Amino acid sequence: MSIFKHLISLLVVFLTLEGSDSATVTKCANAAADADGSAACGDQGPKNTLCTRPAYNPVAKNYATGAWGCQDVTCTTNCIQCETTECNEAGNLYTCKAYTYSNGWTVAAEDYKCDPYTVNSPQSISTATTTCRIMVPDAAQDIMPNSDTKGTCGVTGDTTCTATGSKCRLCTGANCNVLTSFRYCKTGTAANKDAYNALTSEFCAAADAKCLRPLIMNDAPVDSAVKTFGCVTDTVKCTDTAKCTTCDSSDCNTWPTATASDYLVKCYKWTWADKKWSASSAAEPCTVTSGALPTACSLPVDRSTQTGYTGNGCGACGSSETTTCLNTVGEKNTGYNAGLSATAFALLVLSLVF
Repeated sequence: MSIFKHLISLLVVFLTLEGSDSATVTKCANAAADADGSAACGDQGPKNTLCTRPAYNPVAKNYATGAWGCQDVTCTTNCIQCETTECNEAGNLYTCKAYTYSNGWTVAAEDYKCDPYTVNSPQSISTATTTCRIMVPDAAQDIMPNSDTKGTCGVTGDTTCTATGSKCRLCTGANCNVLTSFRYCKTGTAANKDAYNALTSEFCAAADAKCLRPLIMNDAPVDSAVKTFGCVTDTVKCTDTAKCTTCDSSDCNTWPTATASDYLVKCYKWTWADKKWSASSAAEPCTVTSGALPTACSLPVDRSTQTGYTGNGCGACGSSETTTCLNTVGEKNTGYNAGLSATAFALLVLSLVF
């Protein structure tokens, strides 16, 4: 009899183990207002593995029409199924920065709430994801597939907005789509301002990448063969700073607007009037119409003598002006007085050069 009782006990244990399931879902939310997922799935038996609810529309800011509950609730379209207890609660959403379009993309005041689950058939159980989409400011209005229902929330299978997209990029994490977290530059080639104005922005591979452009003189590249705009990479770079330049903020590689020319240095401008040399009240950009862009400044040694100095403050002294002209670094070619003592003059020279 004792052996028979022992066999009965073993059978009970076997049936208990056989009926158990490590993936059992014990509770699922049964309505959008059921924030604590209090609807028990006990009547489903020990093998219930799914919760179901309607999909969330971040643009309309509501859930689709449909049933909430345990896995026996019908899910055929515009709904999700997830596989952990209470996973279908209304609070199980994440946020992405929202952007609006009006001649370009700008951030909106209110974030999107996004569904971490893929809308699909009952047979497809997706893993929760938190991805957002971000566009360069001048991207086309229709850059995002399903933007009318998904906003900037990530879309499974999106081939336009990818992790390495040039116009629209996919990032991972709630509110990851902050534009200042990415670097983008005007990209393409341009030999004149009209061609530059037709260029559009593209994301760089790295968030700390620099932007590249040619140096401009008289509204054209200094070297007609150097006309590339874009992100600095291992293969796209500035190798001659007399012909190109880089900068380190998004879309900073702009065409000069005020003078249609670049400059490498600012200098005080010197003019002869009323029998004396006088400096401008502020340093000004040194642009030229031909030749190389100035990299240094100069000033007359004797302000009361016109001869001996042929410059205007921009550029180094002439080769024959060894005693009548003084070279300085940018924005230092002012303040010298011919009546200074030799010691004071020497100290001034040091300050101008260094």
